[in-house]
Amino acid sequence: MFIGWAKGERFGCDGKVQVHVEIELKDTEHGPALSIVGDITRGRGWFECGQIQDTIRDMLKKGEFIKLKVPREDLEKLLDIWDRWHLNNAVPYCPHQAAKAWELYRQGITDYDDIIKVPEMAKCPVCGYRYGSKWWYEPIPPDILAWLKDFIAAHS
Repeated sequence: MFIGWAKGERFGCDGKVQVHVEIELKDTEHGPALSIVGDITRGRGWFECGQIQDTIRDMLKKGEFIKLKVPREDLEKLLDIWDRWHLNNAVPYCPHQAAKAWELYRQGITDYDDIIKVPEMAKCPVCGYRYGSKWWYEPIPPDILAWLKDFIAAHS
């Protein structure tokens, strides 16, 4: 999906670069799994690809987009969804640990060794699960899922 054109200076080139994202909602035995990746290119040259939502967000903040092909508020919402729900079928916390995990992430605590020092992450008080010992599926809320489907249909 083409997001828009941006100034190339950030990437050391004159002219403009193209920004794309690929959004995949895949049906799994547990429910929809979301995967989002992006790329920033010019011709055959690739400047960034993969989990580039922070770069896109910074480009928006600094006014580096020349022309967006999607409404800015929709792109901002997509970036927030990308941060929160990308790979919702591979989360390292059980359902009981989700709120605490996101509290830690927001505080900048993302290293496994630091997270596991938190007692409720070392052993969930409800089910005994140890953070990071397997992948869990976390359902995407219905309103987010509906918004994503509408966004994909409107901009594909």
